[in-house]
Amino acid sequence: MSALAGFDIEKTNIIETNPNGDNELLGALKSKGLEFEVQAMPTPNWQIRAGYAYADSIVSDSPKAALVGARNAFAPEHDLFLWTRYNYPETVMGGTIGASLGINYESERFTNADVTKQVVLPGATRVDAGLYFDHERYRVALNIENLFDKTYFTGGS
Repeated sequence: MSALAGFDIEKTNIIETNPNGDNELLGALKSKGLEFEVQAMPTPNWQIRAGYAYADSIVSDSPKAALVGARNAFAPEHDLFLWTRYNYPETVMGGTIGASLGINYESERFTNADVTKQVVLPGATRVDAGLYFDHERYRVALNIENLFDKTYFTGGS
């Protein structure tokens, strides 16, 4: 199975909290790009998912003219993932045992659209792993995020 989607989105009347803690009207943000995802089961017990997204995300309207056309804060241009899961083919204690491994990459992004206030957050690749036991309606899982303890950022100012 595979999917391909294009998007062109505009969000208006956005309110943002300024450094003084007051709310101010930012204006509008525009994002356009595409996403692609493919899923496969090479064998009955092995699943694979992979995907890529490209987003051109900018400030399209702002009371601060210098911000118009600037890249939106926290919007990576490229996002890529590969995920796989394998289920042991035999029943164990009446349930199914499985393991997964995933790789996620996001390109660099900025903490602020204003270049005088932004910090560049570098692109990063993160590897996640998991072990699962499914029994009827229940699942027990051990998930390890950032298996190799690489530095990456989910936010900042």
